This record gives sequence, C-alpha cells and structure tokens, in this order.
Amino acid sequence: FIAMLHGRIESNATTFNASISACENCGAWQESLQLFCVMALCKLRSDMFTPSAAMAACGKGHKWAQALHIFGVTEQRMVELNTISFGPAINACERIGDWEKASELFSVMLHSKVEFGIVTLNTEISACAKGGKWEKALRLFCHAARPEVVCNTITFSSAISACEKTGKWEKALQLFG
Repeated sequence: FIAMLHGRIESNATTFNASISACENCGAWQESLQLFCVMALCKLRSDMFTPSAAMAACGKGHKWAQALHIFGVTEQRMVELNTISFGPAINACERIGDWEKASELFSVMLHSKVEFGIVTLNTEISACAKGGKWEKALRLFCHAARPEVVCNTITFSSAISACEKTGKWEKALQLFG
C-alpha cells in the first residue's frame, strides 16, 4: 500500500481490492475500511468487487453495521450492484437479526434481475427463520426448487429451522415429500 501512495505501483481498483482483501484475510477490518474510504477520497473509481471486499472484511470482524453502511454508500455512488455486493449485505442483516432488511435487499436483488447463488438464498432463508417468518422461508425454499438453483444441506436445514422455531414441525416434514 505504501508503494501505491508513493506512486511506485498504480493506484486503481485492482490494487485497492487486493489490499482490502489482504487486510480481510489478516482479520484487519479497520484497515480494510480505511482503504475503502481512502479510495473514495482519492476519487478512484471502484469496481463491483471493491465494496464486496470491504463488506467481507467487516463481516469477518463481526462489524455488520459497517458492512451495511458500505452497501448504502455503494448504492449512493451508483456502483453496479451484483450478487457479490448483495450477498455480504444480506449476510450482515441476517447476522444482526434484521430479517426485514435482508428481505428488502433480496427483493431489490430479484427486481434488479441480479442473479443469486445458493449461499445468498440460504442466508435469506436463515434470516427469515431467525425472524420467525416460516411462511416466507418456505416460499423462498420453493423458489429455490428451480433447475438453475441446486439446494444443499444448508438450504434444507434453514427451511426446517424456520418451521421448527415456530412450532410448525408438520410443515418441516412436508419438505421431504
């Protein structure tokens, strides 16, 4: 990073992303967040990976509010949002127990025609489970029953957990039928 500041290495999204990810891998979420802010102060254009790397670093440090703040800043800067951006934001909501915000982000993702992966879907189902929203969790589970989405153990476990937490064990059994 020092070499970037002294002009020996070009400062761009790629070099900043690598630096942010390196900090994440070391558990240095504060430094990742500082790099994210420095990039904006230097008026360097971020790419779709920049906010995701910073959100992942905050998530690794259990700083979910900061991860959501980064997502909000990213939206304001009109950076292209994709599954790489939405995933950590939905994960942050799930971790802090804000199923409503997680669902809002997932809805925005769907309406924006952003493709999602099974990890993001599992996180959204888990957020609904934690919020006691078993019906919504089961609707999402059914949404996953598409050829392009391959459910895994976590998908089933999250849907079953949603039913179990609200005493709907009969519904959980129907997932196997």
